[in-house]
Amino acid sequence: MRLHRLFAAAALGLLALTLPIAVQPASAAVTVERDYVVEPGEWVVGYCSSNEGAHACFGDDGDIWYVEDTAADGHSAAVEWENYVATGTRGTYVLYRHGWCIEKNGNGKDGNCNKNYIEGSKIQFRACTYESSTNSAYQCEPWTERYPA
Repeated sequence: MRLHRLFAAAALGLLALTLPIAVQPASAAVTVERDYVVEPGEWVVGYCSSNEGAHACFGDDGDIWYVEDTAADGHSAAVEWENYVATGTRGTYVLYRHGWCIEKNGNGKDGNCNKNYIEGSKIQFRACTYESSTNSAYQCEPWTERYPA
């Protein structure tokens, strides 16, 4: 009987230690950042993603996004990006920032968005056609990963 009580107390103690870690407050949610390109765009040599209607590149030097609208399809062009930071556990990252760099001036137009990411963080991005009226993606490429930023 004594062993049973000891086991129950140990289990409750472990549960009490893990509960605060597992539950995150609503304020911990990542706010979506929406930036519109600055005209005219300067081509960025870096890591790129393209689809039918959008071309996007990330330049490590200065954390610059380049976005170009490549189709007269009625949609804007954008890059959706996610920024992850290390947790301290080797190889483990958590989402830190999330956003869009949007080119909404039409086919053949381009521009840049200048961001500032934490050195050594991980960037994941994809080119998308974008619906500015609803602030949502229309069609996106698979994610491209860049580590570190």
